[in-house]
Amino acid sequence: MTMSFIKPENVDDDGSVATKNTQLTSGTASSRRTVRSAANKRKKEAAERRLVIRDLFANIFDLVGDWAFFLAVYNRDFDGDGEGDQFAPVEVQYRLLIHAVFAFSILGSTLVGWFVLTSIWRKTGMNSMCCNCTQDRIVLASILLEDIPQILLSVYMDHRFVGTLTPAGMLNICSSVNGLVNRLTSHYEEIKEDVFVIVDSYKEMP
Repeated sequence: MTMSFIKPENVDDDGSVATKNTQLTSGTASSRRTVRSAANKRKKEAAERRLVIRDLFANIFDLVGDWAFFLAVYNRDFDGDGEGDQFAPVEVQYRLLIHAVFAFSILGSTLVGWFVLTSIWRKTGMNSMCCNCTQDRIVLASILLEDIPQILLSVYMDHRFVGTLTPAGMLNICSSVNGLVNRLTSHYEEIKEDVFVIVDSYKEMP
């Protein structure tokens, strides 16, 4: 008598059990992770875009305040002749402070330009253009080398030589404080290199 065996559908020719359901589940889970990863990436890009726009506004406002204050102190009329006294025989300290305000205004403009170029450079997947000067480090440099000195200079020069805060001095203080608070509350995530992204993706595989 000849006996025939019916091969189950889930058994391959070599006797191994097929794993179609497992592969389907694995593929579905992997697809879900890919969708979630893409959604998180879009959210991060949108959040960083809003952060860049906020920082650009604060930087431009800060530059306006810096240069407006410099022009005000440069053309300040002490003797009432209708002309600026930057070259008049006023105190040497005042003339030196004018140079200091000009230097800090130049420095602020340089840092803002560097920040903008670094923001554009990040689109290529790099954190910085050179010297590992990331956006966070540029922000820190702006706080220490530009915002705080401008506030101190504005308060000192107006009270020392005028006796009260001038409109230009108040504008410079407000723009510097706005830039200071904005920079203290901003943070840019470091862009990972491709090798780390591959390792992270490999770890997430089933």
